[in-house]
Amino acid sequence: ALELAEMLAGEGREESSRNEEVASSCAGLSLLLRTMLGARLPVLAARAGCPPHETEALPRFNALLLALGLRLGGVADSLLIDEGLCLLAGVRPGLSLAELRAVWAESDEADHARLQLELLRLLAGQRLLSMEVMHVSRLESETGATLLIAGDETTSLWLLGRVLKSDDEVAPIISAWLDVWEEASGVRPALVLDASEAGRQSLLAAWRALADGRLSLEAADLTLFLVAQSLLRMWARWLRQFAASSVPYLLESFIRRRGWLAAEDGYLLVELERAPLDIVIEMAGYLEELEGVPWLEHGRIRFVLREA
Repeated sequence: ALELAEMLAGEGREESSRNEEVASSCAGLSLLLRTMLGARLPVLAARAGCPPHETEALPRFNALLLALGLRLGGVADSLLIDEGLCLLAGVRPGLSLAELRAVWAESDEADHARLQLELLRLLAGQRLLSMEVMHVSRLESETGATLLIAGDETTSLWLLGRVLKSDDEVAPIISAWLDVWEEASGVRPALVLDASEAGRQSLLAAWRALADGRLSLEAADLTLFLVAQSLLRMWARWLRQFAASSVPYLLESFIRRRGWLAAEDGYLLVELERAPLDIVIEMAGYLEELEGVPWLEHGRIRFVLREA
């Protein structure tokens, strides 16, 4: 009778554990958390003070992480944010998109300029920025707004952006960008207006790949695009022959995949659906246990690859 009772109790515990497992379409975002830690993204958000508004349920950095997760995960419109993404961002499950949008809605042009400047300093400090040339290109958003975007000479890394109200703004904006570029990198770049056709196509491809998951806030969505693709470039630098791959390729081959998350004893377990190029991220060390994640309760993440 005792053995039977223990067996039944064990089955109950196993079933309870399965019930706690959360299926997520954003599980692949967990692969980028190591890069976010290395970039000291919480410190960057605090220095920039962006988003400027935060709540007890949604502190500043967590709001930044959620917004980036929606873009990088390619999440389609939904009233509630993916529960797995909430776990990775260290916020309560069931958070609504409206709550996240409300935090970002109060951000203005100055807030975004500070966040972009901190991003520029970060990439210059990590020697990812090709400093000699600044390419400036125009892009029309899906809403018809005209965007001015600046990137480095590779035309694959875009760091500064503004929503234009009129053509009269272009010259002073570019002048200010040259100043902050020099301040961040120590180099006064040569200016190239209108990137090459290859550069423009690279920008358009990245923009379209990161189109889903926007907050429908033009200025905030532009800044989040810049941060998202920059973090992806930082992450890809250790992928050897794949380091220079396009944003769409990196997202579809490595980041955008389903998975399952469960809060275990002392860590968060992330099981990722297997993908053909997993050997590449294993060799880069991205599947090793991650420690010291300050926004998670236990601060540790373990990764497992799982058959679909």
